[in-house]
Amino acid sequence: MTTITEFNEVFGTSKPIIGMIHLKPLPGSPVYNGKGLSAVIAQAVEEAGKLVEGGVDGFQVENYNDPSYFPDVAPAETVASLSIVAHEVHKAFPDTPMG
Repeated sequence: MTTITEFNEVFGTSKPIIGMIHLKPLPGSPVYNGKGLSAVIAQAVEEAGKLVEGGVDGFQVENYNDPSYFPDVAPAETVASLSIVAHEVHKAFPDTPMG
């Protein structure tokens, strides 16, 4: 179990500002455009950069633009795609905590 002290050590503050990166639709979503992850990654890294410039202490990545047609289990390709995009964001901003 994480203590508040450990939490504060991760962010360096007791009241961190967490920015949200909303991804474009991902593979497995009914509204995915089928054009690959390049544009999704580019947008996510760009948004992360703006958040870091704005002074956030960390960010979270989510597939907000995917309709919730799968309330219990997300398709494997959606989970894999989200992981790939998050990995690329982390590579671009390795010192910023991310969830």
